[in-house]
Amino acid sequence: MNNEFIELKNYAKRQQVLYVEDSDVMREETSAFLSSFYSKVDTAGNGAKGLENYKKNRYDIVISDIKMPVMDGIKMVKQIKGINKQQPIIIVSAHDDSKYLIDLISIGIDRFILKPISSESFMDALIQISKRIMNTEELLQSRLHEVRLSAMNNILQNIAHRWRQPLNALGALIQELKDAHEFKELDDDHFNKLTIYSMDKINEMSDMINLFKELSVPRKSEKATFNAESLIGKLKEIIEDNLINKGVELKVEIEQDIRITSYQNLIVEVLTEIIKNSLEAILQKKPNLSFIKLKISNDKENVLISITNNGGQIHNSILNRIFDPYSTTKFPKFNEGLGLFLAKTTVENSLFGEINVVNIKEGVEFKLKLKREI
Repeated sequence: MNNEFIELKNYAKRQQVLYVEDSDVMREETSAFLSSFYSKVDTAGNGAKGLENYKKNRYDIVISDIKMPVMDGIKMVKQIKGINKQQPIIIVSAHDDSKYLIDLISIGIDRFILKPISSESFMDALIQISKRIMNTEELLQSRLHEVRLSAMNNILQNIAHRWRQPLNALGALIQELKDAHEFKELDDDHFNKLTIYSMDKINEMSDMINLFKELSVPRKSEKATFNAESLIGKLKEIIEDNLINKGVELKVEIEQDIRITSYQNLIVEVLTEIIKNSLEAILQKKPNLSFIKLKISNDKENVLISITNNGGQIHNSILNRIFDPYSTTKFPKFNEGLGLFLAKTTVENSLFGEINVVNIKEGVEFKLKLKREI
């Protein structure tokens, strides 16, 4: 058991738990035990309070009883899964009635533990789930680093592309300045015009450097309110030049003014990964009039984003597992196939949304449903 304690501490030291139990004694004893391993343990005496806590905080694991006053555990868990389908959940209950088990299986809980709790089974559940969470987080951090490097590479290419014209213009201005001076034509008006034009070109290049600095320095994504046009603007700064260079048209359609309160940088990273995947499909298929179309609309509570391309359909055997880690639509190479896994995980765990993909007539459509306000 000592080895199991050490193992769980290693996995759980940065994780947070919500424990919902109506028995005061059980709640105090179990929360004290959990606090020995987890960085934070919040408790609630009924499902309504537990759901309230869940909406205000982020938890790696939810542990709950079934029969409780105000709101039972099954109703609470259903609502939690409605917010985050991937939320790991352990149910601890004295009731093993088949109707409860059927409901819990359909909801998608991770473990069911019967009271009185066996310390062995409880520890095993905690170790397995905490280990899975830690491994997933490490994988995501590694992939996030790769995404940032990829974004930096795109920005460097953009800088090279965008600087070529102003650098040529500056070169021509310097030559004109030299000629004007040599032929005694450099009056104040001519000099001022050349100076203003030169500074405009330098400021244009400086803006690109500022953008590169903004995207290359890892930052914690902060929640903010923004509109769909702002989101598309940030996305274009990263991907548009690369699409133009590859001869792929980016079509954008925004149905109306849509305001979003969410993590803009994370949404941009998800869209960048999907568009990168779409571009690779197009470059393989090489259709006439290549395009990627991005459409943004909304309903009462959600932002709906559709990304379609004409890069050809994906075989159903691949389509069904396209979001699995190390699944790839190309011939597999080392470290490929994590991009869409990262996108799906980010959408479901951080943006509280859904993502799926379907074949359409000429290619593929990715569909995202994201909360308008989180």
